[in-house]
Amino acid sequence: MPTGTDTLTTPSLATSIMLQPTLSTTQASSTAIESGIPSSMPRIIQPPGGIPATPRNTTLVQVGFGYPLNYPFVVSTAGSANQIFTYLPQGIAYGLGLPNDQVTMHALQPFDTTKTLG
Repeated sequence: MPTGTDTLTTPSLATSIMLQPTLSTTQASSTAIESGIPSSMPRIIQPPGGIPATPRNTTLVQVGFGYPLNYPFVVSTAGSANQIFTYLPQGIAYGLGLPNDQVTMHALQPFDTTKTLG
């Protein structure tokens, strides 16, 4: 028996992935941060509800994103991190042929590539 109702007729998450357009080489070199990730940015972003328990018999893996999902963009764009927490585990589960509950998202953390990639 339902305990409440919802008047939403569309998903609360946008179905088009939010991303930052790729910068040209000239733009990238002029906006590079020499000191790395700014200290004002969070060192970690947890999924809604906190870091989930790790399923049994699983392996922790690291997934990297290209420039369109760079950390400063994800941190500053409302909904971007939630899209990653929602859709990335589903995509990985689908690609590996696993049930969705066998893929959990631990956290988002920055990887400083300013010295090697600008």
